[in-house]
Amino acid sequence: MRALKFIASHVILFCNSAYTYKFQLKTTQVNDKKVSTEFLEFILEKGCKYLDVSLAETLEGGLELQHKSDLRHLDVSSYFPPEQVLEKLLIANLEKLAMRNLTISHDLISHICNKNSSSLQVLNLGNCRGINPSIYRNLDFEAIQIITKELIHLKEVDFSGSLGSIDSEITIRYLVNNITINLEKINLANVHNIGDDDIHILASRFYELESINHSNMAQ
Repeated sequence: MRALKFIASHVILFCNSAYTYKFQLKTTQVNDKKVSTEFLEFILEKGCKYLDVSLAETLEGGLELQHKSDLRHLDVSSYFPPEQVLEKLLIANLEKLAMRNLTISHDLISHICNKNSSSLQVLNLGNCRGINPSIYRNLDFEAIQIITKELIHLKEVDFSGSLGSIDSEITIRYLVNNITINLEKINLANVHNIGDDDIHILASRFYELESINHSNMAQ
């Protein structure tokens, strides 16, 4: 059995079926590992606040939680669990969420916003795709509408490589005109069809915007 590496406020040691633990677990990193839903239930029930399951593989089974988790930071990038497991992980008061390299549906975006709209400040959707297979590397207009309407407390957002179908100009213009005024950083690197006018709109709307990354724009 390959050892799991944890970054935690207390040490957890696992050896086959025997384990020892302390109850004040805060941070768990199991990226690029196989992890059971029973283990996820265990750490969430013990109050885990920072969870990284990027590149992880979840074994079959549902995730049954008795209450909303205490998660504040969640990274599910390149993570493809059963839909029910992902939805359960997102029932929290998240402040920071990374979902890079995933296919994002309108229902999933709505679920994120419904559960975390009052708390979410950092959102990473880099290199995500919409559910329409004919659109290359594109979060579509409806997804952007939901994000701009519901996530009004965002301070940082990453759409790098996630926008840019041949008809994405309307989506991009809607984004720059309607993203929350609380924004401090936005990453639009490798976004197709973004123009100078879109960057000027962002600059004019956000006098104190700390960072606009639009390197390697494809037009």
